[in-house]
Amino acid sequence: MTDKNFSKIPKKSTHVYDANLADSSDLISFFESNSLVTATGFFRLTELYDGLANPIITSLHNDMKNDSAIQVLSAGCSDGREAYSVAMSLKRLIDKNRFSHSFSVKAVDINKNMIEIGRKGQYQLRRDELAKIEDYQEFFEKKDERTVSVKTEIKRRVTFQSADIMQPGLLKNFDLIICANLLLYYKKEIRIKILDILLQSLNTHGYIFIEGLGSRYMKSIGLERIFPGSHFFKRLMTH
Repeated sequence: MTDKNFSKIPKKSTHVYDANLADSSDLISFFESNSLVTATGFFRLTELYDGLANPIITSLHNDMKNDSAIQVLSAGCSDGREAYSVAMSLKRLIDKNRFSHSFSVKAVDINKNMIEIGRKGQYQLRRDELAKIEDYQEFFEKKDERTVSVKTEIKRRVTFQSADIMQPGLLKNFDLIICANLLLYYKKEIRIKILDILLQSLNTHGYIFIEGLGSRYMKSIGLERIFPGSHFFKRLMTH
């Protein structure tokens, strides 16, 4: 298996899917059962959830019809902790602001084992996660000191799918795309291919949270940071 398109991979993770070999059934089979994204956790990225609170949720509300549903994609969702965290954050923000929007989260990962964990919604928490979920206890059922299950009101908002995001026609019409660490595992040329597919599925008024590509390149394809240093991007007004 070639690694010519891979970035430097952390020792504890597996090799990463090479998009140029998408027609290899052996390769796809390998990644259907081996983890692609190794860094995940409930409310792991403070910037993501701070950004949802201000300004993303208000901006989406202002740009969308009051009765329209906010469609969210979690790309490379791993075991679903991030997708559920986004759903919990959106639920609280929509209720707090008394917005009339509903929302749904589509969580996609090529790894079938991770998707099954996400569908079950039961997790053994790490020590660092215990404090992070403290303010979101209403969305969890506690099984024991370290084990929790996501409550049904959040689980029904998240749809899990085991699939290759490079698959044509899989993704479309999202208002918010979260691609928090997937691109970090690829070399630049593959990151660009993935980003192109994601952008084709992003609505005009939408936002994308993405790491792994610099401001200069993002601007060249019509995207800009919502403020300096942010990993939230929106389309340039001239595009």
